[in-house]
Amino acid sequence: MKKLKIVGGIFFFFVIILKLTTSWIDRTPYADTEFYGQMIQRMDSLSASKLNIEKDELEIGWSVVSITPNGNMDLAGYGQRDPKLMTGVHDSIFVKTIVFRSGGKKIAFVSTDLLINHPTVTNAILEVMPEDWLKHEIFLSSTHTHSSIGHWAPGIVGNLFAGGFDDEMPRLIASKVVESIEDADLNRSRGSIGFAESSMPHLVLNRLVGKQGIIDPWMKMVMVNRDSLKGVIASFSAHATSLDHNFTELSGDYPSAMAQNLAEDFAFASFSAGAVGSMSPVEFNNGQWERSSFLGKELAEQVRMLALLGVPMIPQASIVAYRIPLELRDYQVKISTSVILREWLAKWFLGDQNPFISVFQINDIIMIGMPCDFSGELAVPLYEYAKSRGLNLVITSFNGGYIGYVPKDEWYDLGKYETKTMSWFGFDTGAYLTEIIKMILDRHATI
Repeated sequence: MKKLKIVGGIFFFFVIILKLTTSWIDRTPYADTEFYGQMIQRMDSLSASKLNIEKDELEIGWSVVSITPNGNMDLAGYGQRDPKLMTGVHDSIFVKTIVFRSGGKKIAFVSTDLLINHPTVTNAILEVMPEDWLKHEIFLSSTHTHSSIGHWAPGIVGNLFAGGFDDEMPRLIASKVVESIEDADLNRSRGSIGFAESSMPHLVLNRLVGKQGIIDPWMKMVMVNRDSLKGVIASFSAHATSLDHNFTELSGDYPSAMAQNLAEDFAFASFSAGAVGSMSPVEFNNGQWERSSFLGKELAEQVRMLALLGVPMIPQASIVAYRIPLELRDYQVKISTSVILREWLAKWFLGDQNPFISVFQINDIIMIGMPCDFSGELAVPLYEYAKSRGLNLVITSFNGGYIGYVPKDEWYDLGKYETKTMSWFGFDTGAYLTEIIKMILDRHATI
């Protein structure tokens, strides 16, 4: 009898623990939730405000600032990389910023050679940014290289993907970002801007469901001229994972290879990860850097070819930039297809999120920065929708917040890394964010 009571007590204890730490997945359709109503109110208020679309003379400046460390440190990118300590520098990493000014408006488009722009880095930037810059005037993106510096994310998950946290690292990165913004702004002169895009399906695969799904093959290019110099902001959907977890040197992966290949013809070349969710680079059996070099060269040759063919360049511009705080349901961090961690425990692992969507429009180019690995499967229909509204859409990931992966909703219950481990906010987040992006595009429509 005594033994039975002990067993019963242990069972009761575990039931209580499960009750306190786990819950069921919330499958309430997003349109029926309180957070959706709050977001729609925010979007309605935004739509009621007037956009300034008057064009004025365009000024452009750019800057490249090294963030290559002096000594070895942990690399960020792969949980299975063990040990994480870098063994040397294969190629340098940078902050690359281009500043646009027109009609009293300005924007700094910043790309970092980092895995992501973690919220700790974003907060550090806001603490030290120049007084004459507002937070919505800084548009953050990253290359998403999986072989860059770590130490910028606190907590268990941060330690897994970015090594042990060092609170000096976010401040160091922030100082380099601010330096790049100030340098780019000081070096600006009259310029012009154009847009090009090219389908590169031979360079990208759907790593989540293969041929059951679709790929995002589009390389997006914002071409810029300043004086007699040429520059480009390129964006592509393939994960920067040509270098796998066995690679232990510091590297910017294929985005660095692209920039190196363009160095003779372009005074400035930056790269921003596009809709990388579910998208991987093409696979072949060559060595690590050979894969990166191949992708970088292919992208660079396309940029060069389009520049030679001629991209219409416009010397006047209208600039619109803002941030939209993003409402979400509670954390839905999955243990199984039905069971999740309770909110308090998910926050303990992953931290509080204050995500936002970044919006930057210059002429008919609209860049939307997402706080996640946004799926290329979701992006492709949005490109077409933008075209129907007279806009050229560029979606970038890692805008300074991070809410995990946002896959196509029909794959949500797959027991795979992106959908089981990294989809943190619900089964229909893809449809929800698609609706919000369409509302943004409708606000900016030119036709």
